[in-house]
Amino acid sequence: MSKATQPAGHHGQAQATTTTKTTTQTERNVRKIQSHPKSGLEWVSHAIFGDPDYKWGYFQPYVRDAKKTGRWTEWSVSALANADDGAPLKEKDDDSRSKRRTKYKMAEELKNDTRPARVDIRGILGVDYHPGDYNDDFFRLHYSNLYTKTVNFVYKWFDGGVNIRSTGGDPKNDPNYHSGMWNMALSEQFLQYARFVAHEDMGADKWQGMIDRGQSRKWLIVGILGQIMERKIFNELLFGADRFTAAELERLDFKWVNKEGYGRKASRAITARYSVENTLVPPNFWYRVDELTAGTTEIFLPMLNVFKEYWSDSTKGPDYNLQFFMQELHALFSYAGLLQVCMAISPSIFHFVSATPGSRMDYSLEQQSDMQLYRESRDRYERLDKQWAVEMDSAAPGTRVNVPGEGEMQAPENKEARRKMEYHRIRGARVKFAVFPKVTRYRPENKGKGQPDLRNIKDGSQFQDLMADVEGQSIVDISHCMVVYYQGLMYPEPNKIEATTLDQHLDSIVKPSNGLFALIYFLLEKVFKYLRIGFWHVLVVGVLIGLVYSSYAGSGFIAYLGRAWIVPLLAFSFCFYLISNYYFRDVRDPVKGWLTILLPLLSLYAAGFYYTYNQIEPPAHSPENDWWPILYISDSIFSFLRQVLAIIGIGAGPAKASA
Repeated sequence: MSKATQPAGHHGQAQATTTTKTTTQTERNVRKIQSHPKSGLEWVSHAIFGDPDYKWGYFQPYVRDAKKTGRWTEWSVSALANADDGAPLKEKDDDSRSKRRTKYKMAEELKNDTRPARVDIRGILGVDYHPGDYNDDFFRLHYSNLYTKTVNFVYKWFDGGVNIRSTGGDPKNDPNYHSGMWNMALSEQFLQYARFVAHEDMGADKWQGMIDRGQSRKWLIVGILGQIMERKIFNELLFGADRFTAAELERLDFKWVNKEGYGRKASRAITARYSVENTLVPPNFWYRVDELTAGTTEIFLPMLNVFKEYWSDSTKGPDYNLQFFMQELHALFSYAGLLQVCMAISPSIFHFVSATPGSRMDYSLEQQSDMQLYRESRDRYERLDKQWAVEMDSAAPGTRVNVPGEGEMQAPENKEARRKMEYHRIRGARVKFAVFPKVTRYRPENKGKGQPDLRNIKDGSQFQDLMADVEGQSIVDISHCMVVYYQGLMYPEPNKIEATTLDQHLDSIVKPSNGLFALIYFLLEKVFKYLRIGFWHVLVVGVLIGLVYSSYAGSGFIAYLGRAWIVPLLAFSFCFYLISNYYFRDVRDPVKGWLTILLPLLSLYAAGFYYTYNQIEPPAHSPENDWWPILYISDSIFSFLRQVLAIIGIGAGPAKASA
């Protein structure tokens, strides 16, 4: 049997891997709780109105213990914001905390002011003003630091060396034990991002182990943060730009859409540089960082709320609270936003690409974040292959064989069938987690004169003169795609199901109804769902039937329009097309574009309905008068101009009487 491809580990950037925790070590990381049986009143109340702790799934006993012992407080961004609004601020200047010369102590600071402190931008960049451009080593260093800081952040808040399924719970009596964390009320945004970054390895963690096991959970959440940074920060033309600058950048990008890439990027870079000329960051930079921090915190709040009760105090440490979480996340997004601003003012083109979960290894683009998870997957499948070979060697040709770990299958009938089965069992590295995006820098370059300098460029004509000397380009990898692999099938059989989707896994989790009211609500929701689907189907079919019938019933009115109004209709249709095209392409307002199209059509339909329903003959017009609306408008305009000229004394005098 062919051997699977085995990728090497990641050496270019900081590698943050963790060793496997033993069961004893993991149990010490989990809080010890007491059992709190429900009273009769609680049973009745929960049977009717539902258990308020139901949404915490596997962690219900821990939340209940926290409530009974008086330590429960559900974290929320809104509660923290309300607390900030009522607290007097000792520092008036938002930037004053970063300017202090004394050693910064976050714990002391957050006691006085719970707002996230701003990072020292000048200290990070080491300059007061942006240079003409930053070199490759600058971007490599800071992007590598951003990745490393993200991994460390996630390990502190979401990993902790705690594996959910290996501690506590009884798999026979606890219905939530096998469901793990997927059974709790995770945010929809979390689930959506998880679909983008993860692929199931059915032989190892599967979906439930992917979030229950601390080491796998870490890479899942690092991948989610990487997607958030790519989509919300690095895909921006200028992160934190004010509304005017953002609109101008969009206009320039759209205006030169058919031009070569370096010209478009340079025109945006000039505009972006003016926006950050005196402050290093755009005017709305901190507002966008605050907004993104609050929104991302909402995504992870369900997990944070259960971890603060599930993890032991020694595992969490004294700084495990919402204020510290938001402060560290705020600093992380500030760092990413600052890096994007440096890319925006550069004439270089920066291309971001993330790995596709489930795709084959491409080591020219990818590097591993964690070798241990891949080795575990590879070793397991190698053991299964050895067991399969032993069973196939000992089985009679064509008989049914029960292979440990794989179930029942038919033994090959001959050597050709055996080779075919071995071919379909060849495995190699595939992407399990798309952890962090790859960045490639494209830069115009003349080998004799180097890269163009934009510091003295004021307009596009000067840039064109500068680019006239450019003969080529340099392509530099700032980083590789950071991934975690699993050992997957390279050539699976056509009907082979190697993995399930996250939606399929969530649908397979049995969730009993939470009280009588919840059951009624569930039934009503299903009824209204199918009624809504049926309504739209009936509406679409009804509209189509109505249009066909209207065309038949109003055929006389349609013929009248084609006979008497064809030229004005064509002229006005062209005008409405130009107006709607302006809204669709230039203004990018599809609502006004569709209104421009639909309102005239609806008006024409209403006129036809009126004449057809009331059986009234429309006004008669001969083909000679097809142009009368346009001629009438033109004659009105010229009459008005003649009156204006006559008033100011320029117009011609009264006409002479004919002889």
